[in-house]
Amino acid sequence: MEWEIEDDSKLLRGVYQYGIGSWEAIKMDPGLGISDKILLNEDKKPQAKHLQTRTEYLLKILKNLVNVKQGVVSSLVFLIATHEFSYSIFIPV
Repeated sequence: MEWEIEDDSKLLRGVYQYGIGSWEAIKMDPGLGISDKILLNEDKKPQAKHLQTRTEYLLKILKNLVNVKQGVVSSLVFLIATHEFSYSIFIPV
């Protein structure tokens, strides 16, 4: 079975609910629907180390996205507070 983007979402929901490293609990949760895709046997992926690596990667991406959004908001707040912007940037030409 192929690992899809929806599986990433389900994995992150499981980590949120059970905690990182609780792979067996995540696998056994029927609401997540990934029991047929993880920890199948010792020679198939993804195993615990793969799930750990994937989760850390996904969390890093999410953190970067949040930081970018916060940076944009902070910049706009600064510009508004210091009156260093023109309202024309909000008006389409």
